[in-house]
Amino acid sequence: MPRPLGWIPDNGALGEVICRTVHGRYLLRPSRDLNEIAVGILARAKRMFEMKICALIFTSSHYHMLIWVKDAEQLASFMGYVNSNLVREAGRLVQWSEKFWSRRYRAIVISDEEGGKEPLGPEAILAQDPHSHPKQPKKSPAPRFHAFGKEARRAL
Repeated sequence: MPRPLGWIPDNGALGEVICRTVHGRYLLRPSRDLNEIAVGILARAKRMFEMKICALIFTSSHYHMLIWVKDAEQLASFMGYVNSNLVREAGRLVQWSEKFWSRRYRAIVISDEEGGKEPLGPEAILAQDPHSHPKQPKKSPAPRFHAFGKEARRAL
C-alpha cells in the first residue's frame, strides 16, 4: 500500500504525527535518560527547522505530536532529523540495533486555522467546556508514558 501524500495547505496547518516502533515493541520505555535525550533532540530540531510543537506524548511503543507546520518540506526535514536521532540514541539505550520504526511516520492535517499555533494548557482546554471537568482524576489504562518535567517543557 503506498503512503499518503504529504500535503500541507499554503498558509501552514496544525497536524498530528504518529510514529510507532516495530511490532509494538517497548523500545521507548520511560527512563530519565530517554526523557533527556528525547527532549534534547526535539528542542534542537525545533530550533533548526523553526517548528512549533504544541503537544506531545511518548508511550513505550509510539509517540504522538501536535505540531504547526509551514509546508510538507519542513515536516519531512523535521521528522527525518527527529526519527533518525531517536533511533540512534534510544536504540543505544536499549541495545537494539535492528529496525526501529514499524513504518514511516503518519501525519494528518487537523486544522489550517491560525489559532491552532499556540499550545493550550489543561486549563485552557477545560475552559472550553466547563462540564468536562472530571470530579476525580481517573487512572489511565495506558501502559506507562513519559512525563517530561517543567524544565523539559520549557525547552520545547
